[in-house]
Amino acid sequence: MERNVIIGDSALTKKRSMQGMIAACLLMVSWTGMGWNALGTYSVFVVEDLGCSTAQFMINFTILSWVNAAISMTIYGICIDKFGTRKMILIGGLFCTAGFALFGVSPSIQFMWFAATVFAIGLAFININTLNVMINSWFKKNTARYTGIAQSFGPLGGAFFNSMWGIVMVSIGFRIPFYISAVISLVFTFLVYILYVNKEDADCLARGEAELLEEAKKNTNNDREVTIETGLSFKASARKGRFWLLPVCYILAGICDYGLLGNFALIAASHGYAEQAGFIMGFSWLFQIAAFLVLGPVCDKLGSKYSQLICFIMVIIVSCLFLADIVSLPIIFLSAALLGFADGAVQLPMGASAREALGTKDFAKKMGIVGGGCYIGVGISTVIVARIFDVTGSYKSAFILIICLSIVTALLFFIATRKSYTEEEVAAERAGLK
Repeated sequence: MERNVIIGDSALTKKRSMQGMIAACLLMVSWTGMGWNALGTYSVFVVEDLGCSTAQFMINFTILSWVNAAISMTIYGICIDKFGTRKMILIGGLFCTAGFALFGVSPSIQFMWFAATVFAIGLAFININTLNVMINSWFKKNTARYTGIAQSFGPLGGAFFNSMWGIVMVSIGFRIPFYISAVISLVFTFLVYILYVNKEDADCLARGEAELLEEAKKNTNNDREVTIETGLSFKASARKGRFWLLPVCYILAGICDYGLLGNFALIAASHGYAEQAGFIMGFSWLFQIAAFLVLGPVCDKLGSKYSQLICFIMVIIVSCLFLADIVSLPIIFLSAALLGFADGAVQLPMGASAREALGTKDFAKKMGIVGGGCYIGVGISTVIVARIFDVTGSYKSAFILIICLSIVTALLFFIATRKSYTEEEVAAERAGLK
C-alpha cells in the first residue's frame, strides 16, 4: 500500500531556521522598534534642549527614509551577495550603535542630522529588506506568515521603548536614553550575529525546501537540474519594463499610506485633539501588529495584492471621513486603528510581491529595489501632505489626492504582481542562451 509521505525537515534545518526567526525578531524589536519607531518620542525634549523647531527635528525622518532608499536601490543587494547577510548585519548594527551614541552627544540639530545619517546607513542593512531576505532564505513555504510574525516585533518594540523613554526623559532628558540604546544596540548586534547563519554557509536545507525539491523532482524527472529558485537574474529582470512597475507601485503606496499615518498626530491636533495624540498613535501600533499577524496567511494563500487592496480601502475610508467632516474622538481612534492596520498591510507584502512578480533568483537585489521604492514614498509623503496644509490651511486637498492615488495604485498592484517573466525565458537563461 502506498503511503502519503511528506518529506520532513531535518533537526539541523529546524534549529537553523528557528535561529533565523529569532534573529529576525530581534532585528525588528531593536533597530526598527527602539530606533525608527521610538525616535518621535524624543522630539519635544530635543526641541527644548537644542532650541530647534519641530520641523527641523522631523528632518531626521527624511534623512532616514532617503538614505535607506538610496542604499536599497543601489548597493544593498550587491553588498548582501558579496559579503553575506550575517556580515552586513554586523556592520549595520555597529553603524546603528554609533548613530545612537552620536544622537546622545549632539550639541546641535545639525549634528543630530549627521547622527541620523550614520544611523540610517546602518539601518539600511538591518531593516525590512534584510528581514525579508532572512525569512526568504530560511523559510520556503508560508513565508509571508513568518515575515508577519517577525515584523510584529517592530511596533511591539516601538510601543515598549516609547513608553519607557517617555517616562525616563521627563526626569533626565533625552541623552541618557540614547546612550542606553547604544549599549542595547551593541549587545543585540553581536547576539544577532551569533544567532543567524547564512543559508549558503549552512550544511542543511531551509524549512520546507526538502518538500518543494521532492515535488520539483517528480515534475521534472531530472535530479541534477532540479531547483526551486524562480525568475530571471536581476540583470535580465531589470532590462524588462515590467520590473520597474512594482517599485513605482510601492512609491505610490508609501505616499498614500504614510502621507496620512505620518501626519496623523498633526491632523488630530488640527481638529482639537493634540493632547491625545500620543495615545492615538500608540493605538494605531496595536492594529499594525494585528495586520502583520493576520495578513501573512492571506498573502500566502491569495497573493499580496489582496493585502494591498485592504490597505487602500482603509486609507480611502479614513480620507472620506475627514473630507465629510465626520470627526470626533471615537472617529479619530477608529481612523488611527484603520491607518495602523493599513500600514501593516502595505509593509508586510513587500517580500511576497517581489517573489510573485520577480521570482527568488537574486532576491536581495530585487528586494532592495522594491523596498527602496517604499522608502522613497515614505520620504516624500509627509513633506507633500504637510506642504499642502501650509499652502491651503487645510488637509482636504491632501485627502482628495490620496483617495485618487489609492484607487490608481490598487489597480496597478493587480498588474505589477503578475509574473514579469515566462518559464521559457527562465529556461533559456539557465541554458545559457540569454
